Amino acid sequence: MKKTAAAVDKAFLSAVKKYKLVSPGEKICVAVSGGADSMLLLHLFCKYAKDMGIELCAANVEHGIRGEASLADSAFVTGFCADAGIKL
Repeated sequence: MKKTAAAVDKAFLSAVKKYKLVSPGEKICVAVSGGADSMLLLHLFCKYAKDMGIELCAANVEHGIRGEASLADSAFVTGFCADAGIKL
């Protein structure tokens, strides 16, 4: 599993650099729904924000199409951001 995580980190950092997605001093807001893809993106930006010299925040996108499950995802996002010290 660690090899996979390291590969994901490497691919993320490579894409950020290749496509010049962020610059030091920028404020970056990641839209998250609580699904695996957006949570991974938020986790990676959180993990590397200091190294990239960026300020990170998140915006919760609750699609409203899955009822209680969607609301549970939003609660998860709220808790994750609170635990990680990410402005939501």
